[in-house]
Amino acid sequence: VRALWRPPVPQDHIAYEKCKEFLENLHSTWFDGPYKDNWNNHLNVVFGKDHPDMRTLMEKLKYIVFEAKRTLQ
Repeated sequence: VRALWRPPVPQDHIAYEKCKEFLENLHSTWFDGPYKDNWNNHLNVVFGKDHPDMRTLMEKLKYIVFEAKRTLQ
């Protein structure tokens, strides 16, 4: 997904710098930093295997998002 690598708005957009800061933090913390293996380990536990089929992947990810939203309410 392109939005995980560069801001999804033009450089002259008011939100560009904040998006850029968020992405830098995302990468330095979750992709390359101290938590880089946590999300992958969690997904392996949730799916029960390394490479689920697309339907299973989408269903599980939707459920994870649902649980996250419910927790935040």
